Amino acid sequence: GTVIREIDAPFAVGFLPVLARDPNGLEVRAETDVVAHELGADELLDAFEDNFSLLENGVRQLSRQLAEVQRELDALGLLKRDEPVETPYPEQELDLVQRLILLRKGGPYRNASLDSLTELARRAIEVRFEPGEQLWEDGDVASWGMHIVHGVVRCEGEGGKRVFRLGADSVIGYIETYGGLPRGYRAVTETRVVGLRGDTEAFFDALEDNFELGIAFVGFM
Repeated sequence: GTVIREIDAPFAVGFLPVLARDPNGLEVRAETDVVAHELGADELLDAFEDNFSLLENGVRQLSRQLAEVQRELDALGLLKRDEPVETPYPEQELDLVQRLILLRKGGPYRNASLDSLTELARRAIEVRFEPGEQLWEDGDVASWGMHIVHGVVRCEGEGGKRVFRLGADSVIGYIETYGGLPRGYRAVTETRVVGLRGDTEAFFDALEDNFELGIAFVGFM
């Protein structure tokens, strides 16, 4: 019964529940006479599979929207995050199996097959930081993100209105990267940090090569 928003031409409505496979969906009601193009779920997915630019544009647009929502909720103190959990420090370099397990822990790739994640896992670059290292500054150009394997990163932006900490099994920096946005906060390591770093080009190459992976990611977003 909550009114989320009103949609005017030429914008679309109803696609997000389809992509998210949301069983509840939305109630959409015409307030005026409406002329529209209706697109079924199968046709939508076929279009994404036949034309990768549509899928890429969808990921970028969703990323920009999520970044804006996160910024607004953080400023209001309404975005709750779990307290970082301490994990053992990985002394040895992560092998492919460990990378695959990490990528499938929660997040956007939970339901993706291991086969579809293999290329993404191989392309990721393992990075290690000491306490007090700055990953980026608020307003920097965003060109990479990271899956945190171990450690804690403190983030602060909007003149102190946004303050949060991220730990193991969290992802950081990808929303701005995929959306082509500047960083919305300063990120500094609180502890030793180990992570898997991914860049935009490698990510979209992997999605173009594996449609299932791309749809899993969009559905999560």
